[in-house]
Formats: sequence, C-alpha cells, structure tokens
Amino acid sequence: MESADGRKASFDETSSYGFIIGKDYGPEHVMEFLYSHQTTDISSAGVKLINLDIEYFQVGGSQIWAEKKIDKFFGATLGAIHLSPNESSRSSESKFAMSLGGGMVYKFTKNIGLRLELRAYFSAIGNSQTLCAGNNCIVTGSGFMNQFEVNAGLRFRF
Repeated sequence: MESADGRKASFDETSSYGFIIGKDYGPEHVMEFLYSHQTTDISSAGVKLINLDIEYFQVGGSQIWAEKKIDKFFGATLGAIHLSPNESSRSSESKFAMSLGGGMVYKFTKNIGLRLELRAYFSAIGNSQTLCAGNNCIVTGSGFMNQFEVNAGLRFRF
C-alpha cells in the first residue's frame, strides 16, 4: 500500500478478537467457521492516514493430532475480508481471502483447553483502489495483502 503522494503505507499493529466454531467430522478433522475483527490505522511515515476496521469471515477445516494433554492442529480457511474505513464517506469493500493456521491446545479437562495459534491471512485486493477518509487517501495497489496473528484463547468442546 502507499499513500496518495506515493509514500509507503502500512497497518499499525493492534489487537484483534474473534472466535472459531468447529464441528468434528471424524476423529482427526474439524470443519470450522472463523470470524476475526481488528480496528487499526493505516499510517505512512508516522502519520495516521485512515482508521479502518478489518473483518475476516472464513470457512475451512483443521487436521488434529490428538495426544493425552495436547492437541496439535494445522488448518486452512477460505472466505472474505471486509474492509470498512471509519469516518469516511467511502463504502466498505469485501474481497476474497484465505488463511493458514497452526498451533496447539493444552487440555485442562476433556472439554476445556487453552488454544495457542499462529495464523496468516492472504487477501486478494484486486486492481488498484483508493480508500479515503477526509483528505487522507491510500492506494491499495494490486495483488495480495497479508497479515499475521498470534492468538490465544479458550477452547470449549461439547
């Protein structure tokens, strides 16, 4: 990404939240729906250009390697990224996205565990587009955008 005047622009690092709902289909496979939300700024040379909400809506699955106290997993999802500029007259946009994730679950009990994962998102942002908020604009360029997350949360199994 770059600002309208040609300077490189990037997302500020901020926290995100979300959830994954899964359904077992076999002893080592889970179908999943993933939702992730992040509010961040896009900045260039230390100057905030746009405040933006980023949401991922994904469906996919994971392979699980179960052990007595730890489950290891690796999975992939397909779906959409939804980019929504705040304080902007520009409408939101949704594009194709996918993710790859892997990690482990430390099981406190049979039904409750601590999930730790690394996830990479890859989004097709298409042809050159401009997102504006007030007088600040960025050009998303063409091709792919990627983001990386480190997640921790609780897993509940029923």
